[in-house]
Amino acid sequence: MDVKSTFLNGYLSEEVYVAQPKGFADPAHQDHVYKLRKALYGLKQAPRAWYERLTTYLLQQGYQGAVQIKLFYVEQFVAQMKGEFEMSMVGELTFFLRPKRTSAATHLKMTKDTNDWAGCTDDRKSTSGRCFFLGNNVTAWFNKKQNSVSLSTAEIEYIAAKSSCSQLLWMKQMLDEYGITQSSMILYCDNLSAIIISKNPVQHSRTKHIDIRHYFIRELVEANIIRLEHVQSSFQLADIFTKPLDVATFEGLRASVGVCQRPT
Repeated sequence: MDVKSTFLNGYLSEEVYVAQPKGFADPAHQDHVYKLRKALYGLKQAPRAWYERLTTYLLQQGYQGAVQIKLFYVEQFVAQMKGEFEMSMVGELTFFLRPKRTSAATHLKMTKDTNDWAGCTDDRKSTSGRCFFLGNNVTAWFNKKQNSVSLSTAEIEYIAAKSSCSQLLWMKQMLDEYGITQSSMILYCDNLSAIIISKNPVQHSRTKHIDIRHYFIRELVEANIIRLEHVQSSFQLADIFTKPLDVATFEGLRASVGVCQRPT
């Protein structure tokens, strides 16, 4: 189900003014502006305002949530939401997305991570690609140019691995909310130097310039939350997100990440 005009339901806690829309300007007050009483689409405060409105309402109804508070409410939810907001998509359930809770394949099986070094010819920044598996199914994937220029392939792989850890931790927390116990999560990387840097807490001349925030991965490896394993480049599924490939390789990787034609 969906709340109609979601962001228009949020209340603003600060004063926000907007120019008069074209075609709706007051002829007698052309130089006046509107003071918003509610959030608008495109307003940077809109997502937060809607979250506060929804959270406040649900708590008033006696619901309790966990880490993702708006995801775990039950019983009489539809009726109460329809009484407070104008709703759509309310009817018989046609699909439900969640981790598959069975005795098999309930764990985070792997994460693939790869990059292209200095691939952008304009600023020489590298592009990182990664995909996340839950069991045998891809649940998320990313392709992003890094914010800074890296001096080696090991450095970009190390930075990308740290970024992958943030997503893995979030997925682990979500599984915990569903009562699924998660052991060490495997992060596959095709750069041995990056793996060694992640496991070795010692700084040396070739890594001491790396921003301290990227050393987050070392704590996770030491705590056995993340386990780094090497994968040969020929089996690196995340290559599909970072570099041009020949047709055969592309089609093979596409099939490996589970992309298929939509049934007609």
